[in-house]
Amino acid sequence: MIILTILIIAIAVAGLSAIYEFKHGNRPRARIVAWAGVLLALPAAWVLYRATTGGLQEMPLLEIIATAVYIFVLLVVVETKLVLSERKNTGVTSDENTKKPRY
Repeated sequence: MIILTILIIAIAVAGLSAIYEFKHGNRPRARIVAWAGVLLALPAAWVLYRATTGGLQEMPLLEIIATAVYIFVLLVVVETKLVLSERKNTGVTSDENTKKPRY
């Protein structure tokens, strides 16, 4: 049930972040964050289903590991997309970040 609680909180935070980004005019970021919330709802629904059918105590270790890996990969992909969209919006390139100042 702890996993389910954490996932529900993550979905709520993603939803609030999407609303905040949309309200401030950043629609591409809002779309990315909203999809992250939707994709986080998938393991939450699965854990909720397992909890209601009484199979949560018998949840195999492989299923727990697969859920954790799914969430980790999802968060890495979402964070990468957010960073790339931020760079695209601000016009910052990697060359500008690595240039050394000339004296």
